[in-house]
Parts: sequence; structure tokens; C-alpha cells
Amino acid sequence: VGSDTTLLPFLESAMADRKRSDLKTLLKYNHVAVNGIPQSLNSFELFAGDKVEVNHTREFRVFSNRRVQLAYEDTDIIVIEKGYGLLSMATERTDRKEETAYSIMREWVKWTHPKQKLFIVHRLDQNTSGLMMMAKNIDAKEIMQHNWNNMVLNRKYIAVVEGYIDDDSGVIRSYLTENSAHEVYSTKNPEEGKLAVTRYKVLKRGQG
Repeated sequence: VGSDTTLLPFLESAMADRKRSDLKTLLKYNHVAVNGIPQSLNSFELFAGDKVEVNHTREFRVFSNRRVQLAYEDTDIIVIEKGYGLLSMATERTDRKEETAYSIMREWVKWTHPKQKLFIVHRLDQNTSGLMMMAKNIDAKEIMQHNWNNMVLNRKYIAVVEGYIDDDSGVIRSYLTENSAHEVYSTKNPEEGKLAVTRYKVLKRGQG
């Protein structure tokens, strides 16, 4: 968009070979997007520098899911906020039809580009909510995974804990490993797991 205007007049100018009724139909069925967001209002305000896209074959969509929020997306990676109770990916023990963070996002990228691939960079436990990254090409996946331990030096969690914690702060040392179903658990044997040091602080106490 070169100067401030509204959406329908802009389309009439940019697509002078199309009838006004055809342009209104494109708007009505979300075939027009402004800065990546579908718009159907004829009088939607445009400003210099806005990007207007028209797709004649399918409507534009905005990602929406009750269990996942899209935090960031570009040509290489997707960052989502995974909800509590949602598996990151399917395992040998899960039903193939069970919804996972990966299956939700795979459906999203394939809607945009049917041949688009999606790769898991890291996982979050099923009952942990938080940010999770996926890669849209193998190069991004390998770069992120290869450098993961250098980039992610600390992880911070906020948890609701049942029971009473004696000390307001402290350190827990344990060894973490995982089984064939990718379920992470704690072990006391240093030969079976990787040392994990958790520094905790009580933020608030309730009744129980």
C-alpha cells in the first residue's frame, strides 16, 4: 500500500480488471488478508506500508486452538505455548488419533503450504505448560538441537505443589532419565540418569 486508503477502493485500483461484486465476494469469504490477518470489511483502513494479499483458491486463516497458542512463526521456526495436559508428540503407547502439540501444528503448517514439513526440536512434559519450539525445515532443526545445551542453560518453572514444604528455599539434586515412551522420571542412580539441580523458592503458601 502506497498511501492511506480503505480496503475495497484499494482492491478496485489494484485489480481494475475485476468486477466490484467479485471483489466483495473475495472479502466476504476471507480471501483477502492485510498484514497476514484476513479482513472482510470493505471500509477496513489501510496505511502506507501495509501488505495486502489475495488468495483466489482458498481462504486465509488465523491460528486458533483451545490447547495451543501461537507465540511466534517465521520461515524457519514456530514457537507455541503448550497447554497443560497436552502431549508434545505421540509415543508408542498413545493412540494415533490422540491430539498432540505436534499434530495440531502440523495441520496448521500443511493448511498454509501442503508440502510443508515440521520437526520437533524439544519436548515439554504432558502436564507442563509453557513455550515449545518446532522447526519448519531440517536445517533449522539440526542447528537448534545441536546448540540447545549452549542456548538453554537454565529453565524456570512455576508449580502448584500439594503438601507442605518445610523450607522457604533450597536445592534438590536428582538424576533424570526417560523410558521408551519418552516419559522422564527421577532416579538415585547416577549411572542411569543425568544430574539435574533444582533450586526452589516458595512464592506463596495456601491451605494444603
